[in-house]
Amino acid sequence: MVHKEREENRVVKVTRENRLGGETAVTKALAGSPVSEKVNASVIERQNGKLQADNGCLVRNTLGFSRVKESFHHSLRVALALEHFCRPHRGLRMRHAPGELPHGAIWEKRSPKIVLGRTDHLWTVGQFLYHRAPPGGAQEPASGG
Repeated sequence: MVHKEREENRVVKVTRENRLGGETAVTKALAGSPVSEKVNASVIERQNGKLQADNGCLVRNTLGFSRVKESFHHSLRVALALEHFCRPHRGLRMRHAPGELPHGAIWEKRSPKIVLGRTDHLWTVGQFLYHRAPPGGAQEPASGG
């Protein structure tokens, strides 16, 4: 958990509290991390901001407030699924040699589910909305729309 102390609307001190796992688990995880030497909340804050922009139920004092907990969970699942299947993430794109991709592109746009191997292409919102998932979990829709 991150606690920010503010003075005159400016952050003057940030304190972190470990809520999951022990201090040794955090130290071990950071030692194995190739990108960070300390706990960094910016990734979580960026994801929270993105989810709030996509889902009105997460914003305070809004007409999009969900009174039924089940409806809130459904809207959150839809927002996360769109983020993971339909939207390319700039940090996940892959560089190719000129001529390998159509239209002269050198960057392949990828989503988290492409990187994990769950699908081989970015889904359109139409594919997402009209895809019927089996009761056990989602499958890749047929290519082409």
